[in-house]
Amino acid sequence: KIIYTTITNTKYELKIYKFTNKDERHISFIQDSQAIFITFDLSDRKSFDRFYDYWIMWLRDTCKYEGLIIILGNYTKENENNLCTNDDEINSRITLSEVTAKYEKIGGMDDDQIVELFNSLMKEADEHDMRMEKNDDNHGDSLRKCIIW
Repeated sequence: KIIYTTITNTKYELKIYKFTNKDERHISFIQDSQAIFITFDLSDRKSFDRFYDYWIMWLRDTCKYEGLIIILGNYTKENENNLCTNDDEINSRITLSEVTAKYEKIGGMDDDQIVELFNSLMKEADEHDMRMEKNDDNHGDSLRKCIIW
């Protein structure tokens, strides 16, 4: 699914994927993306281990991705007291992975809070991209790329 949106005068192309396995055909698009959002289920240990062991390492080692990875921990209201990990463990894994990543817990947020967070994270990804001087000709009013899975 592709969504086009504008956040503070910057146009974004958001490609939403449900990846079940690694696909080498996506590497060039991944490398050109300003941000990658990865969600995992905070109440499912397998989901947590998979986001790190499977996806983060693939983005780092195979895709050579240097942009911002935004990791979103989600949970349902029924599971908010049954989470499989904590912020310290998640942030420790991010540090060990040596990728540029930010973790946010989105379980329990309402739609407006998620939209506000998303807009803030996209701005942060854009600022990171500018600091990295990646795709210099793609700033301002031009289309930005982002992947969500």
